[in-house]
Amino acid sequence: MDGGVETRNGLDRGSREDEQTGMAHGKVEEKAVDWTDCPLIEQVPGKLSGAPVIRHLRVRPDDLLADQGEREEWLAEAYRLPLDTVHQVLAFYDQHEEQPAPAV
Repeated sequence: MDGGVETRNGLDRGSREDEQTGMAHGKVEEKAVDWTDCPLIEQVPGKLSGAPVIRHLRVRPDDLLADQGEREEWLAEAYRLPLDTVHQVLAFYDQHEEQPAPAV
């Protein structure tokens, strides 16, 4: 398709990766990230089973990463987050994706 919009991962949204859903997705490899140093992320026992979440919300950073092939503006609107929060969470992931999460 001509005239597609380039996403954060450089995919052309006009070309479809997943024909069943009709959505363009980049293949996101799950890499362990230690979110404890990210000021936007908290882990609260009993809140989403203690999974890392965006502070004061029930949105996991992994939810953003699952849709990482989308534009940041789309993520902000879809998850009802400030654009700056989306940008900061994805930037933290990009900077720390090589570091494994601590064993629990």
